[in-house]
Amino acid sequence: MFVERLYKVCLGRIGDKDGQIDWVNKLIKGQITGSKCAHDFIFSDEYVKKKLSNGDYVKNLYTAIMGRNYDKAGYNDWVDKLKKGMSRDEVFAGFANSTEFDNICKNYGINRGNYVPTDIGTFNPNPYKVGDIIKFGKYEQDDDLSNGAEDIEWKVLAVENNKVLLISRYSLECMPYHNSFETVTWETCDLRRWLNWDFYNSSFNEQEKNKISTTEVINNSNPFYGTDGGNNTKDKIFCLSMEELDKYFGCYKGPYQKYWSQKALCYCTYHANQNGAYYMRIEEYWYNEYLKDKGFTSEVINDLFVTWWLRTPGESNYTAETMHALGATNISEVNISNGNSVRPAMWITY
Repeated sequence: MFVERLYKVCLGRIGDKDGQIDWVNKLIKGQITGSKCAHDFIFSDEYVKKKLSNGDYVKNLYTAIMGRNYDKAGYNDWVDKLKKGMSRDEVFAGFANSTEFDNICKNYGINRGNYVPTDIGTFNPNPYKVGDIIKFGKYEQDDDLSNGAEDIEWKVLAVENNKVLLISRYSLECMPYHNSFETVTWETCDLRRWLNWDFYNSSFNEQEKNKISTTEVINNSNPFYGTDGGNNTKDKIFCLSMEELDKYFGCYKGPYQKYWSQKALCYCTYHANQNGAYYMRIEEYWYNEYLKDKGFTSEVINDLFVTWWLRTPGESNYTAETMHALGATNISEVNISNGNSVRPAMWITY
């Protein structure tokens, strides 16, 4: 059946009897693998001369190798990769080395083998780089409910394998770390619940949710005060910690138990501003006194920024750390029940 299908789908004809017997015998005796057999049909002169479009080529792979019709999502993904520079040889390898084809070969009593493509295209499997701005999900930002929620812009902080770490480009909301003035950790705070329930469910469709990874969030104690960070958590959405702020924004570790960073300065949306996120101006004296010797450029003078939550506890568990509008963490003691800007972060797969 496998060889018959290759003749019919790839060459559009019934194979001659001796040819079919020869292919079948080689497969059964293990002289060739299933992937090698499929390759020799699909890259034969007879098949290549058909000059199929990328779409028809992918459809043929589904029918010839998988023995089924294509699924829309898979078809679109392969065609898109071909359009972006992946070679047909590499696409073939994706089918030939799949678990689905391995199961098909086992049912026929033949060895799938492992196909290594020799024609390597220009396709880059990693479409993102650090610093890119991408759109993903929607959230109210202009405070005009009549025109619906706006696209959320995210900044790429890190790229690892097939995942990217994102943080919202702007502060999207203003709210307390916790609604009651009591001792909490990231695990027990209301902000975590809001991010992983309200924000997550209202901002992303099902397809987008499937791309958001569940992250093991490490909740270390405060690096200066030793305040207990609580248990580690598993979250879809989270706020950065002080360690992550330093890692991804490149902080200057200065005096007064602070991390300083111009790259972490942030604006907020109009919606967040209307909900209480307040701007603070960096005055020239502040720049000269505290920022100039820490790598800040003079362009920050007279600019306005907002203070946004980190998940790390502050001097006590009644407080939490922030990235302050004036350029550093721990500028002032921030009670958990105070309202501050929120910059969600998350890992997504692509």
